[in-house]
Formats: sequence, C-alpha cells, structure tokens
Amino acid sequence: MMKNECETGSPTAFIASIGKRLVQYQIAADSGSVERKEMWAAPEAVQYACFDPNAHILYMVCSDGGPGLRGSRHLLIALKIDLDGARKVGPAVPLAGRPIHVCHDMNRRLLLVSYEDTVKLSIHALADDGAVGSALAEGAPAECYYPHQVVVAPHDAGYVLVCRGSDAKNGKTEQPGGLYPFKFDGHKIQYGTKIAPDGGYGFGPRNIVFDKAGNFAYVVLERQNLFLSYAVKSGHLSPAPVASLPTTHAPRAYLPQIAGAVRVHPNGGFAYVANRTHRTRGDDVLPDMGPGANTISVYSIDSQSGKPTLVHEQATGGIHPRTISMSDDGRLLIAAHVRKATFKRHDAYREVPASLAIFRVCEQGHIAPMLLEPVDIGQDLLFWSSFVGWNREQGCSHND
Repeated sequence: MMKNECETGSPTAFIASIGKRLVQYQIAADSGSVERKEMWAAPEAVQYACFDPNAHILYMVCSDGGPGLRGSRHLLIALKIDLDGARKVGPAVPLAGRPIHVCHDMNRRLLLVSYEDTVKLSIHALADDGAVGSALAEGAPAECYYPHQVVVAPHDAGYVLVCRGSDAKNGKTEQPGGLYPFKFDGHKIQYGTKIAPDGGYGFGPRNIVFDKAGNFAYVVLERQNLFLSYAVKSGHLSPAPVASLPTTHAPRAYLPQIAGAVRVHPNGGFAYVANRTHRTRGDDVLPDMGPGANTISVYSIDSQSGKPTLVHEQATGGIHPRTISMSDDGRLLIAAHVRKATFKRHDAYREVPASLAIFRVCEQGHIAPMLLEPVDIGQDLLFWSSFVGWNREQGCSHND
C-alpha cells in the first residue's frame, strides 16, 4: 500500500464516557497515539451525548440505570467544552426514564431524547445560550418498542424514531421493531406511516444514518445482523429497502452476536458497521473467546443506486465495540470496546481490557489498525464515545 493512501491530517479531539466520567483524548493523526485528560464527572453514568460544534456544547443524557436496569434518576445536561475544560450550561433537566439516545435538530434549537421505556420520546427547547428547557412534547405510538435512536431526516422532512423491539425470551413473546417518521410543529408530535415489514416481527432496527446528500439511508438491524439500504425521496424513506446484506458471516456460536453502530464516510463512498459479541458482564473468568465477531464491516456504496457491497471485515481487538466514530476528515475511525474480561485456556489466563481501537481509513475505504489503547474502566462501562470537531460544518454531526 502506498504511503499516501492512508495519510491522516492534524490532531483531533475525541471524548469517551467511563461510567460518570468524561475523558478527552487528543489523537495524533499521523501515528494514532493519544493524550488523555480527565475533564468532568457527571452526576450519573453517561448513556449518550451529541455535540453542537458552533456553541461547543455537549448535550448528555445520564442515568443511574443501565443495560437491564431501569434506574430511578435520569438527567439531561448541557456542558460547554473546549480544549481546556468543561462547565455546565443551565441546570440539569430531570427525565422521565432511562434515556438511550439524544440529538439536536439542524438549527440547534431543539433537543430530542429517546428512552427504552416510559415516554419513549421527549422534545426540549434550547435557549440562546444552549441551556436545555423542560419537555415541550413527549410520547410515541404504543406499539413502538424500545426506541434506540432518534435522528433528523434530510430535506427538512422531520425526524425518525428507530425502535429496536426485542427477541422472544424467558417466556415473553417478541416485541416488533419499526422505523417511525414524525414531525414536530413546536407543540405537537405527529407520527406518519411507519416502516415495519411483517408488522415489525423479525425486524429489529438499532441505528439509521443518512448520506450527506440525503438520497439514501442505511439501517442496521441489530437482532438480525443485517445492513439495509433505503432510497430517500424528499426526505422520506422508500417502503422497502433497495438492498439487504449480512453484517458478518461469523457463526453465532456464542450469543448474543449482534450488529451495532453505523457510520458513513464523509465522501459517501463507504459505510462502516460494528459487529459485537460478549459472554461477560465484568470480571468473570471465561473459557476461550470463541468464534464470535467483534469486528468492523466495511462496505463500498454505489453512488447511483445506494447499494452497499461488503469489501472488508476487520477485527477490532477487543470485546463488544458498542460505539464507532469517524473524524470529520474521514481519515480516522475509532471503535470503543465497552467492557473487559479475563479468559482462561488450559492453565493460562488472558486479560482483555476495555479499549479504544484506532484505525486509519484508506482511500479504498479499508481500515488499517494503528493503535489499541487500553482504558481502565474499573467496575464501569466505556459506554459512549465520539470525535468532536470544533469547526464542523453546518448540518454535519455525530448524532447518529
């Protein structure tokens, strides 16, 4: 590979949450090396965040709950950040339940929060200084199970609430999933026609991302390990996907084997999907890791049809890459491994720490490993992370 095929630009900022703690990293783009700085402690564990590059404000949703635990204290916090530190903007806003995802609208005047249960969706006004107000409206259709993400639709067409549903388990029947487009007039949420083939059974969308032009949408089905491509017209998704591909061909010998976050390269030519598996919730000593996939799948995208083609699957070197993030110039990708584990094989023990896997993105879209940075998480989880660009162009964000 020629050297210039994988060149990178100047150092960039990256933020990760470790339980309640926010840590900022400076990534050296030429080598992938990192400089770490503890920057702030939230009242509760950070569940997700989004960044306003114009105001330099990070909007965080926090909770004393977590995977499988609803909790009782949930907050929405605005945090002004720069390279020197962080400070709160306005008071923390109490939320009705455990939040899963947060994003702002294109004009940075509204903040939208999705929940695993309770109200499912709430919409908040943002003041001129970036402070968050109480909910203007909330709620979602009763058949919308486990909203995992809310995103802005292109061409001023409104928003999409992504509902993952859940598999049948422990005597409970399957809860169907679906994509729920909606609009908000400042007072009332109006839901449109949902996309839920076969009533949403066997359809478990976790994440959706639109290409920069707004012509195509890419959806990851977490429970089915599928990557779907939809045509978009006037901001509205086609009723059926134009393509459906597996996210990995790894055997599901050790459940769960689930698909995760998705990113589209700024040039629109490539997409990246995380594949995750784990058999640990902390410090358990386990047998060998087995054949499950903790990988990033790379797809080339046909610019005319929007159809993806799998071209590369790269191991991440850790357990359960819950978040992946791409730098604004499209030259670096980081996968953050949410947890740690100790594996035993024969009489030997192997520690696999939580970590940041830093990859260089090449011209052909492939990703090349640069550095695996261990992260000391203690008893917490490395739950959310993202690049933050101080001068990101209007309309470009990591809200997905």
